[in-house]
Amino acid sequence: MRKWSVIIPTLWKPDSFPELLQELEGNDSVDEILIIDNAPDNRPNISLGRKVNRLEQPSNIYVNPAWNLGAETARNEYICICNDDVLFDSAEIFDFLESNYTKGIIGIHPDSFDSETWNDGFPSLTKEIYITQMWACLFFMRKSQYRPIPNELKVWWGDAWLAWHARPSFSLITAVRTKHSESVSSPEFQSILDEDTRLWNESLKPLPLRMLESKTYWMNRIENVLRRRIDHFMS
Repeated sequence: MRKWSVIIPTLWKPDSFPELLQELEGNDSVDEILIIDNAPDNRPNISLGRKVNRLEQPSNIYVNPAWNLGAETARNEYICICNDDVLFDSAEIFDFLESNYTKGIIGIHPDSFDSETWNDGFPSLTKEIYITQMWACLFFMRKSQYRPIPNELKVWWGDAWLAWHARPSFSLITAVRTKHSESVSSPEFQSILDEDTRLWNESLKPLPLRMLESKTYWMNRIENVLRRRIDHFMS
């Protein structure tokens, strides 16, 4: 059985976080739970399980640097990185990955958020990725494929960075419950998100990815022009 290190940055805001920790603590595939504690003063009076290693930070280092720290600290080759506001059936997912994952990076398909119960169907993989649709609220990869995210990116686009550098990239259709980025939805994060997007688009997006996106853009434009001309001649 593979052993996983689970990395969770937190500000201790979601009420569901203790339930997530309990779920992971009881799973034999989970060897350690690395909590990147970005707000130690907010930590509730709860007992943490024997698998938990809490990495207390003097101030909020934000999501992407927390992922980097967790990946560097993890003692296992297989790492899972998740938000503190998600809930999922860890037994179902880790059992599925045991026989269906070898390399690359796997995020969450947006259809996963529509499932009513854990038993809506067995997990399955698709080759599409959905960076702006909570793809990285829960993702899985190998530590040896983790390329540290540039320090300038604090909250956004770290998932796009990893999806490119840890290819092949996939999406997992399963059942995930989340409040969708509860910790970063407050207004004080907006300026950070805007700056992350500026940096990503202007300087940090890998050149091959930039070229691929440009090629896709122009192919779509050409296709739309041809479609309009065909529709015009057919009318």
